[in-house]
Amino acid sequence: MGKKRLLRLFGFFLVLAFIFSSIAVLASKCFKEITENLWDQDSHYQIQAALDLQRKTVRVLEEEESFIQGRMDIERTDYSGTGANNHHDPPNLP
Repeated sequence: MGKKRLLRLFGFFLVLAFIFSSIAVLASKCFKEITENLWDQDSHYQIQAALDLQRKTVRVLEEEESFIQGRMDIERTDYSGTGANNHHDPPNLP
């Protein structure tokens, strides 16, 4: 009688192990599909964010370039050419 009971208990645990492993496989497949879908959505948003950042960077660089060009124009016209200072008369010494 003890062997039959032990055999039934062993069979019961064997069936439970089979059921739990089957559920685990199904759950992992579903989890994989869900994470792949989320990854695809995240990838789309990351690509979109990278493109937006690139557009903003190009716009900022163009603005900086025009600012530097304007500054260079001011620096070129701010001073007269090289040579002696023609706006200064030396003092007459006695």
